[in-house]
Amino acid sequence: CKFSTFFFIPLKLSDNQIVLDFGCGVGRFSEPLALLTGATVIAIDPIKQFIELASTSPNVTFQHFDTKKPLPFADNSIDLLWICLVFGGIADEHLTTLVADLERILKPNGILILVENTSNQASSQYWSFRTVAFYEALFKTKKMNRVGSYIDVNEEISIMIGV
Repeated sequence: CKFSTFFFIPLKLSDNQIVLDFGCGVGRFSEPLALLTGATVIAIDPIKQFIELASTSPNVTFQHFDTKKPLPFADNSIDLLWICLVFGGIADEHLTTLVADLERILKPNGILILVENTSNQASSQYWSFRTVAFYEALFKTKKMNRVGSYIDVNEEISIMIGV
């Protein structure tokens, strides 16, 4: 995911606001999100080894979470939700429940930034390729708009923002 693509987006938040880096992996975007927004960043991933490999940062809190439980955040507590190349690895039967939980924790005026592979090809055993229209319809509380795309390894990656 090319983080520099997002520098045109005015994301300055206050330090008492919270950005959630959902599916952060080893935290590739976590510190840049903190620097870009000025907010507190919480980076979470279901793979404990990724969290253990993440670089420490005074601006980011890394947390492991259990995918069998609701996300460990209060309703309407997240100001900005960042999801980059995560949903393709989640099976259809789990995605609707997960999105409902993400919408539960995102504030009504919160911003959702979703970066996902939207290539027009058949899904594999481990990765689902979905359309922009699929992602636009997936979220019930946010109007998703595709604001850009780029090609990575001959696959289209779409950048969508929900407000």
